[in-house]
Amino acid sequence: PMLCLSRKKHEVVNIYDSNGVPLGSVCITHIKGDKVGLGFDFPSDYVIMRAEVDPGVGYGKRAKDLTRHNRTG
Repeated sequence: PMLCLSRKKHEVVNIYDSNGVPLGSVCITHIKGDKVGLGFDFPSDYVIMRAEVDPGVGYGKRAKDLTRHNRTG
């Protein structure tokens, strides 16, 4: 399931593995209209890719589609 959070500008979400080891963080860098800027702070060996350009997810998928897919299997 997808975890959905509300964040304000400059607030950060930290990401940990199942053992509590920090993996990285995501920061809200700016908000303009309906667009939100995200800053990702992860080690350089992590690959971070937008869903619409990720060949493993498929072009045009949005969060609502991914959530629905995750819920149904």
